[in-house]
Amino acid sequence: MTLELLTRVLLILLGAVVLNGLVRSGIRRIMRGGKGAELRIRGVAFFLDRASSVFFAVIAIMMVLDSFRIDTRPLLTGVGVAGLFATFASQAILKDVFSGIFVFFEDLYEEGDRIALDDTKGVVQRLTLRKTVLKDRTGRLHHIPHGGVKIVTVEAKRRTV
Repeated sequence: MTLELLTRVLLILLGAVVLNGLVRSGIRRIMRGGKGAELRIRGVAFFLDRASSVFFAVIAIMMVLDSFRIDTRPLLTGVGVAGLFATFASQAILKDVFSGIFVFFEDLYEEGDRIALDDTKGVVQRLTLRKTVLKDRTGRLHHIPHGGVKIVTVEAKRRTV
């Protein structure tokens, strides 16, 4: 390995780390502020942080392989086909996650609110990108994926002081 190649690989990796850090701090800055900011940061930022980390890692790996003159086109094609199959296989999960993103951004409800999701009523115990956990009057926990919810009724918002 020549010094020029080693320098190029190190610069690629350093650039990926710096860009990923900038994007992640930007995500956190955008998500700050407003009511329920802590819940949005915990839910959406976790997802976006991981997505940006994977994105920059893949780009850096592809650039490093290209530095070693390894043809990455077959690898990209294989990853694309695998991604297509994964998308079809996980369609329900993706629907839940995208619906959950809208629940967070529209600030429909948060932990502690008394709500009804379709016919299930209770107090929000936990809110993630994929599902809402409600505790009904009898103490039972209901795990409700966001993708299947048609009607959201907020009966009482938690009082924030």
